[in-house]
Amino acid sequence: MDSEELQHLLKRYQEGGCSPDELRLLEQLLDEVSAVGTWTWAEEEWLNAKYTLKERIEAAIAKQEKRSFLKLWMKIAAALFFVFFAALFYYSPYRRVELRFTTVYAAEGTVKKLVLSDGSVVYLHGGSRIKYSSEFNNKKRELFLQTGEAFFDVAHNAEKPFVVFAGQSKTQVLGTAFNIRYDNEEKDIQFTVARGKVAVQENYRKNRSKPVFLLANDQLTLEKATGKMHTTCVNYENVIAWLQVGIKLNNESMKNVVATIQNTFRVQIRIADEKTKAIRITAAFDKKDDVNDVLFAICKINKLTYTSKGGIIYIKRK
Repeated sequence: MDSEELQHLLKRYQEGGCSPDELRLLEQLLDEVSAVGTWTWAEEEWLNAKYTLKERIEAAIAKQEKRSFLKLWMKIAAALFFVFFAALFYYSPYRRVELRFTTVYAAEGTVKKLVLSDGSVVYLHGGSRIKYSSEFNNKKRELFLQTGEAFFDVAHNAEKPFVVFAGQSKTQVLGTAFNIRYDNEEKDIQFTVARGKVAVQENYRKNRSKPVFLLANDQLTLEKATGKMHTTCVNYENVIAWLQVGIKLNNESMKNVVATIQNTFRVQIRIADEKTKAIRITAAFDKKDDVNDVLFAICKINKLTYTSKGGIIYIKRK
């Protein structure tokens, strides 16, 4: 290709009419001509070509920069959008959190000790069960006494009240020690305070009742059916005697006494009638005593009799 053809091709390039093949050919020819030095640019041609190339290059760069700038800001905006809505979802009160629950059970005839993450200690009487969520002690301290009897020695924390749910009742404290007896088969729930101050509320879900405040040696009985509450003064040491080696019964109903004997000696007992269940008993026994000796003493004093059949003990009036 001679200089005239090269100039013609260059003119087409200046006018923006080169095809892709012509552009590749022009680039190759310019390289060859430059290498052998056989073609001389006129000053006007050089200036036109130079400025045309410069304008095209700058336009291409500007276009690319604009695209990169827009892409960058689109990425930043997308990231900020994601972070904003992730934070909004995390802190939303409507966020659904999947909770995992831990259930602790004390076998019949045993006392199980549980140390919680906040330093509080729970003692479970035989046959008792509690559960608490994986969120315990994060923002609040809540657990559920599902059945049985438990003694709570609560670590003080004014910012996180300690709450125990048992049936329709709610017990709330800051730092204290108390006992709750909640049996699904019994008609009432019993709360006894060893030290500090305890607030007990019935039917808490509907806020129908105001909390009742208890102090050391106060005992509250909540009737499940009616929601009525009765408060008396007791010696709390007798109530939590199950934590020690002995069993102390202070004006307890036969029904409660039987529950204690079942948990302590791992036996099954059935009471024949409601009148027998209502008998009140005050007595003391050692856990090492034989269950037959305990039953004989109780039945002898209250004019009752007991028999054993098929692994079950039956108590009835003479």
